Amino acid sequence: MASRFDFHGLVIETDSNLPYDPARLLLAPLPSAPPDLPADLTISLDPAAQGELEQRLPGPDAFAYAPNRLRISNDVVELAAPEALLTIVGARISGRVSRAFVAGEGGADLIAQGPLLVALAVALRSLGCYHLHAAALVLPGHGTVLVPGPSGSGKSTLATALIGQGTRFLGDDTLFVRREGDNLRLLALPRDFHLSGQSAEALGLTSPRSSAQLKGSGKGLLDARAHFPGRFIAEAPAPSFILIPRITGLPTTRLEPAGPSATLGALLESSVLVASRGLPGGEGHLPALAGLADGALGFHADLGLDLLAEPAATASRILARLAS
Repeated sequence: MASRFDFHGLVIETDSNLPYDPARLLLAPLPSAPPDLPADLTISLDPAAQGELEQRLPGPDAFAYAPNRLRISNDVVELAAPEALLTIVGARISGRVSRAFVAGEGGADLIAQGPLLVALAVALRSLGCYHLHAAALVLPGHGTVLVPGPSGSGKSTLATALIGQGTRFLGDDTLFVRREGDNLRLLALPRDFHLSGQSAEALGLTSPRSSAQLKGSGKGLLDARAHFPGRFIAEAPAPSFILIPRITGLPTTRLEPAGPSATLGALLESSVLVASRGLPGGEGHLPALAGLADGALGFHADLGLDLLAEPAATASRILARLAS
């Protein structure tokens, strides 16, 4: 059964013969696309037969993002995971997935939030949309704040604390960057926030539900749009500020100026596809990241113990600093 979604003006069409469709789970928060518009990106998934999950493209992996392995040959990209094998050619994703693994919604969600999300990021490059692992917030009257960083850097905790003090948000870890004329814009792919139980409790939120997807990470999922109704926004201008978070264990959270090189370096670290040689559709990826860095004030956000002990007061101090 086919489904159609509107991703910021791009029509994504999915079709699946699986018991649960991972693509529909991933894209469900997006609005529906009209039936009369042509598809810009297609996703087709079928159950895998014996031996159909073996990687076929020759040569070494272009990169490995455990447990996903990506290979490239000419304009064909192949992404292998333990329960799925996905092929991306331009804006077309086709794949085979273990029927037994997605017999329940939990297994389909693992495919959706893992290899299929990576495949979508690869395919969207051909349409000028570049993935960035970062949180994004919008301050009333003071512009957009971008918070790039790896898992465990405190990115989601910082973002959620700032949302608690009145900011709006695009998300805590999955964004896309697109050039529109002379401007860059940030695009949201709505997903649950990833928060540890300790952070959720400190921030005064209902404990996030556990998920097999996050097994071993110590984190659960939080529906931020339900907890902060009316705060989600789908798009935002390029950032005025970029905060580079790191957990210090010191008593007090501090913002220290970060130069252009450090800011661009943080964006590069949070956009791993930019460094994959031979990956199609990436001509504008590095210039887009450079444009984000050049247009923003950068700060190292050295996160102290006060972020969990006094999250409201700490977030208010950060916002006051950015507004000054």
